[in-house]
Order: sequence, then structure tokens, then C-alpha cells
Amino acid sequence: MAYIFGSIWDRFNRNALNHMSKSVEQQGKSIQDLVAEGQLTPTQYANLIQTVNGLISKGEVTLDDLDSEVLKAFGEVSPEFNLLSIPRDGSVTPDKTTFLKKTSNLFDGIYYPYVLQTTTGGGMRIYETFSGEKGGLAIIPVSPNTTYTVKSFDIEKTDAFRIGLSNRVLEFSASKIMNLDTAIVQGDYTVPDRTYTFTTSVDSKFAFVCVSKTGAKPKIQFELGSNVNEYKTPYVLSDDYGVNNSIKSESIEGIHLKDSIITPEKTTFFERSKNLFDGNYYDWFIYNYGTENPTAYIRRNYGGTDNTAMVKVEPGKTYTIKIHDIENSNEFTIVTAPTEPVFNSGGIFDAGRPHQLQGKYTNPEREYTLTIPSGDNYLFIMTGTDITAPKKLQVEEGSEATPFSGSMMLKPEYYKGSSEKDGAKTIKTLSAQDFYSVPNLEGVNSPESTHIIHDQNSASMYALYDSLVSQYPEYIKKELAGKEATGKSIYKYIFEPKTPNIERIDMETDLLHFFLVSGVHGSEKAGWWCLYETMNQICENWRTSSVLTKLRWDVKFTVIPIVNVYGVDNPTDPKTFNGKINSNGVDINRNMPTGFLKGTPGTIGYGGEKPLTERESIIISDILKKGKVDFYADFHNFSSQSNPNIFVWNILDDEIGIQMSQRYISQMSQKWKIEDENFPQGDSAFFGYSSIGTGGSTPPYVKDLGIQGGIFEISHTMHPKGTPSQYSSEVITLGTEAQLNWIYIGYLNLIN
Repeated sequence: MAYIFGSIWDRFNRNALNHMSKSVEQQGKSIQDLVAEGQLTPTQYANLIQTVNGLISKGEVTLDDLDSEVLKAFGEVSPEFNLLSIPRDGSVTPDKTTFLKKTSNLFDGIYYPYVLQTTTGGGMRIYETFSGEKGGLAIIPVSPNTTYTVKSFDIEKTDAFRIGLSNRVLEFSASKIMNLDTAIVQGDYTVPDRTYTFTTSVDSKFAFVCVSKTGAKPKIQFELGSNVNEYKTPYVLSDDYGVNNSIKSESIEGIHLKDSIITPEKTTFFERSKNLFDGNYYDWFIYNYGTENPTAYIRRNYGGTDNTAMVKVEPGKTYTIKIHDIENSNEFTIVTAPTEPVFNSGGIFDAGRPHQLQGKYTNPEREYTLTIPSGDNYLFIMTGTDITAPKKLQVEEGSEATPFSGSMMLKPEYYKGSSEKDGAKTIKTLSAQDFYSVPNLEGVNSPESTHIIHDQNSASMYALYDSLVSQYPEYIKKELAGKEATGKSIYKYIFEPKTPNIERIDMETDLLHFFLVSGVHGSEKAGWWCLYETMNQICENWRTSSVLTKLRWDVKFTVIPIVNVYGVDNPTDPKTFNGKINSNGVDINRNMPTGFLKGTPGTIGYGGEKPLTERESIIISDILKKGKVDFYADFHNFSSQSNPNIFVWNILDDEIGIQMSQRYISQMSQKWKIEDENFPQGDSAFFGYSSIGTGGSTPPYVKDLGIQGGIFEISHTMHPKGTPSQYSSEVITLGTEAQLNWIYIGYLNLIN
């Protein structure tokens, strides 16, 4: 839901709605389905949250709260008390009562239908589904550096025995998998007695124990220490009630069942959008079989992880499919069928007709329009294999691909301050003539240049910023942001305008706060050089431009010119990959918490052992979380791309940001076409594009924090005009122009 609230750019509305969204998401995960017939009005939701936070969370559930049928259970001859007599909405669980107590068995009795498997290289991964295994997964909170023993007391039911550790709760990726931090044992055959003792890692928070691949639920005991003790059920009745009998573990209601969370579909204040895709991907592979009369087959768990969408459609109607984040699509195969898949014993479903498109190579734009054949009711789209699934797949009626929308949208009447006549705020952009035109700047890659880009290091870049501090001491100050692992200093520069005093009012002027960084990838020199030129323009030329005047006097900037100081200064160190990553061999822009993916040590995209291990990423995170930041921009550059027209690449994770970027790129392209006829002049020639961020990078992280912005990249070569020289005067001038006007667009939309 959070992406919806990113579309409301006003900073006060944005913060309020994102706060509400986070509350729904976090609290909804422990709230069972309390709403009759799946309906929840805003008023009922408010009452629900009050109930959950005020009453249930206190654990004040006593015997007096239970109905007569439950009380009868205490008088039954049977020694076991069955919690199934408690209402099945899940509002009463053992840990919320005063008449039950936990035993030394730390397992809560709840099995999840997921599968735990080892991976190539010795890691471990949880799958929602895997090669027909039904799964029997126990999840137990643990402490770091602590010894535990696991034992099954139903060995005949325990047809699997696998243990792994993680520092985070169960959370599947778009590919329906979760990678664990530590593999303990794959003991289906090597641990026949189904007993194992192990010690957790330094940061372990959860143990995952898979004891079945057929859906069996054996009695297992998970306890502290290295001793194997007599089996105990997870809960027993408190001695205060005079009935010292245990409870069936199978009867305990789960409090984390994903089908009981509050979702937009269960409310009355969300509505379906034009996008018919519900966001769910299946591990299905689509292929044609046969030569003369080929037939499309759908095969589950084929090999690797496949991302296939299924959409309910109507025969005879026309639909358009568009993947808006094409970098997450390495397949594009489309087929229709009369029914949902019914797989045979080999895991194969015959769709009854050939697939309409196999566009892995022939359809790079990932857009396709089709009319559903008579008798077919389902549309299947395979988007990729062994890749993060697209977050922005859209399936809509009609023959035109429109801007992306999530499957559920907040109704306009629930936007703060909205009415029937107004919904989300209008995106602000500039017309070509309103952009700031950067005067011609000197290139930095020719013998006659004052500065040679490949000679620059952190000291020379800091010297340039220090010169600005000397020229504008009332505007700029320099502070130590921290040190990286080898002891090199990372500095930040605060550009903060003076504000008029207001007598007799005890109030500070609330300037917008923009956080700008560059040099996260030290090898991307155009990004950090143009940021210096951007700040220099604001300092020196604000009197000549209304754009610069507003940025000079209405915005506070915190600028870190060089984040990856070690990489910039040590490009010949092989572990930095030409200076791109840091002294620990970690990509700083893969070390953020949201969607963190560890990657492979020794490779260019390695994200570290866990999030925020690197001092550089900690510095960025601390400012984002504590600095009251309104807008974030991380400046990079790229060297090549599939489309030769591209000069700008904007990476954002919120829908409104991408829409804003698309309009910005369109207008900036028109400006450059008008000013220089040597740019491609065709209507379809645009000199930039937008996409969403990779897991562990800053765009999804700042979105989670409710901050607008993301990564902004320029090319170090003027590809649109076919100019091969790197870091030329034109590249530096237009790169600075692109950065500076993007910052101004951010300003306009924050004050909108």
C-alpha cells in the first residue's frame, strides 16, 4: 500500500498518509480477519486499531472472557484442552491469555507449508513451493550466540530435517523465495535420529526448522542447551486454575497466517484500478512443444525460478500488457487458456493452443496487445527466469499502454483535504523555456583542461568544495561525516541560507532539506564532478536565474561529495573493481536494508553479509533517518546502454516520482532538440528513462522512509549525438544542467 501514498507530494499529507500506511502494514500482519464479509470501513478500522493496541495487546484475556462451551472444556474427562473452541478469528492466542504458560519447548506448535532447501554454494533458501514438496516449516525466535537442541519425537513422520538461521522474519521476495543468513544442517539422511544441537550466529534472530516435505506435523521440541529432555507441549494450563494439563499443539491458532492479514481488498476505502494484475507470480515456465502443430505448455517448478503472472480475462476483449520496469524482465512469453492450470503428474498443463508471443529478444520494449480467443478465460505472462520479478507489470483493457498503476488504489475521497473535485495533487514540471540553462563549462578530459578527471581524488575534490566554503562562509560549512574502514575521512558540506528574524514569534523558519550525495560508486566520475558544478552554479549565479534563486535561498542542502573515498583514491586495488566499491569489497549501494540481497563475495554487486555493515552506508542512513530530509538525490553516471539516445537515467521507487521523471525527461529532451539540431529530432527520441531500484539500493529505502527522490545518473559520453569523447565540455555542461533542473523539479513538487 505504501506506494500509493508516495503519490501525494505535499510533505504534510505525505508524512501523515505514509505513517498510516506503515501502521496498517505493520499492525495488519498480526491482526486476524476480524471483519465480517471482508468489509472494513474507515471508522471500523479506527476502532479496530484502538482495540488491538488498547485491549488485546495487553494480554488481559481471562477465563471470564470465554463462553460456556470453552469453560466446559475444563470439566471434561479428556486431559487435553482444545483451543479450537475459542473463536477462530485469531484474536485470542496462548500468549494473550492469563491462564496459559509457556513451557521449555520454544516451538509454538505452528507449521507453515513452506520448504527449506540448500542452494548451490552451501546456502539455504525458503520456497513457497518447491518440486511438489508440501513442506512443514517451524519458525522459532532465537537469541544470538546461544546453544539450542532440536528433537523430533515422531521420527516416522519426520521425512525431512533441515535447519537454517536468519536475522529477519519470514518475508518472501517477488520470486516467492527467502535467502537465509546461515545454513546449519541438511540432515534428511545424515541425521537419522532427528536430534541436533547447534549454536546460533552473532546476529541470529530466527531459526527455521523444516521437518517434513509431505505436510506431516511431527511433535518436535526446540529448547535451550545441549541436553535432550522429555517432550513437552508448547503451552500448559497455569497452576492457578488447578488443571495441570497440556494443550494440543495442533489446536493453537497461528498469529502470522498470511491469509488473515488486512489487505486493501478487505476494505471499503480502496478500489480496483485499471491494472488487472494482482501482483502474484507463480513458478511456472511457458514453452511451445511440437513442430507442425505446436502447443503451449505450462510447467511448474521447471528449473530455477520462473516468474509467471495469471490474469482473469474475458474472451473477445482486447488487452494490453506492459512491463514498465523492463530491467527485471529477461523473458516475455504470453499464452491464453480456458482454465487455470490443472497440472498432470509430471507438473505439466496443456494450454490447448500455441503461445501468442515469445518475445524474449524480439520485444525489448516489453509491450504487447492481444485479443483473447473465444473460449479462453485466463492470460499467462512469463516475465523472467532467475531474476527479481517486475514490480510494474500492467495488464489493462484496450489497445494502449497507459502509465503504471498498482492493482488497488486509495479512493479519492480519502485523500487528506480532497473533495469530489480534486484528488491527488498535480505533478509540477517545467516547460522547455523555463529550465535553467547552464553556461558552457570546461571539459575535464583533454590536455588543455584545467582539471583532468582521471587525476582527481578525494583530496582534490574536497579542495574545490573548501574553496566554496572560503568564498561563502556564511552559507557553507564543512563537517566530518565519519570515517570509512581504512580511516579515510568522509566530509559533508552544509549549504544553509540565512533567514530573516521574526520578532515576538518563537518559531524557526522551516527550510526544505535536500540531501545530495555522489561518489557512492567511486569510478563514476561524471556524477561527482557535475554535482560540484551544480553547487557552484547555485553559489555563483543565483542572481541571474529564478531557478537558482529559489534553490539558494529556500533550500538547505547537505552534500557528501565523495561517499566511497577509498574507491576514488584506490582505483587500482582489485577488490574495488576500478574504484566502484569500497575497501571491504562491498557495493555501498547494495548495503541498504530494504530488499537487501547479499550477493556473492568478490563480485561487483556484493551487498555485504547483512544490511548496513559499511560505515559509508551507515552515514547515509543516519542522515536520512535523523536529518528531517525532504528530498534525496544520489548522483551516478553510466557508460553504455542499449538505447543510444539515452543520456539520463532516473531510478525511483514511487509512482509519482517516476511520472514526474517521465515528464521531466520529455521536456528536457525538447529543450535540447530546440537548442541543438544535431540531437535526434524524431518524436520518439527521448534522452532519458526511469526505472525502479534494485534491492539494497537507496531508492526503495528512501521510499520506505517516506522521503522523495532516488538515484539520478548521467552518461559520461554524449551518446545521443554519437560523440565518442568522454567527460567533454558538452557532457559536463548538460550533465550539470540535467542534475540541477531535476533538483529544482523536486523543489517545485514539495512546495506544490
